[in-house]
Amino acid sequence: RPLCIVDLGVPRNVEAEVGALENVYLFNIDDLQGVVEHHHAVRRQALEQSQQILEQKVTGFLSWWQEEVVPCVPAISSGPVAAR
Repeated sequence: RPLCIVDLGVPRNVEAEVGALENVYLFNIDDLQGVVEHHHAVRRQALEQSQQILEQKVTGFLSWWQEEVVPCVPAISSGPVAAR
């Protein structure tokens, strides 16, 4: 049956040779640091992509606002006054 050992000790508490045993998976603090760095890189890339999407959506909204809403403001603001 597989055995997973995570050695968080500094210095290490489990000999590296243990990881060579059959069905034993040994991870140490350095292995985990590599995983953390990889996930940080993935998150940075996702952040950049989300910023690009947000910029596109804001630009689209501002364009819509200028083309569709701003021209209606004078008509809306003068409407009730003209009705009096």
